[in-house]
Amino acid sequence: MLVAPLRGPVDWLDSGIHNKKACYALASCPALQAQLRLAHRTVEETKEELHRALAVAAEAAAEAEARTRDAAAAGHVAVAAEAAKERAVAREAEATAAAQAAEAARQQLQAELEQLKFDKQEVSRSQHRMKRLWNSSQRRLATA
Repeated sequence: MLVAPLRGPVDWLDSGIHNKKACYALASCPALQAQLRLAHRTVEETKEELHRALAVAAEAAAEAEARTRDAAAAGHVAVAAEAAKERAVAREAEATAAAQAAEAARQQLQAELEQLKFDKQEVSRSQHRMKRLWNSSQRRLATA
């Protein structure tokens, strides 16, 4: 903007300086012009640094947002894993209960089988006794 030295009172409108007397003083003093150019350069460099800093800040914000999304996703995964673990524990408890019920039923069936074997032996003994009694009564009738 004020890189070129001011050449006279005509340049004060384009210089950005709105005080006509300051523009005349600046045009007549090369040391002030040099200071102004240095200040202007410093302002421009500061603007560039500010733009770079803003770009870095925007990049950091984007990175932070991405990490936040990743952390949220990891949190959702952890919640889902915890829920799956709880379901697995519940299924394991159900399976244990079913296994215990199956074992109780097996034991009951084993007891019933033992009872049936005992009853079969008793029936077999009774049939054997009845057969002996029948044979004995048939012999008595035959001898009588």
